[in-house]
Amino acid sequence: MSDNLSVMIADAERRGARSLHTEPRARAVRYDRRTGRVHVDLTNGCSFAFPARSAQGLKRASDPELAQVEILGLGLACAGRASM
Repeated sequence: MSDNLSVMIADAERRGARSLHTEPRARAVRYDRRTGRVHVDLTNGCSFAFPARSAQGLKRASDPELAQVEILGLGLACAGRASM
């Protein structure tokens, strides 16, 4: 590997590690059947909710499918059976 590429990779790894400590990620996610909303709690203490069936690919999702929503990886994405 060239020295320049090694430096670029090291810089990218440092930026990635820094963003994991400073940028919000999903800490918890759940589907509320009563309201029909998905609630996402972030690592910075903020939360947001959205109508589940307004999200792309979820218009025809059933309540049991939506209830299977989960955080992927390091909290950078969420998915469930309805979106897979």
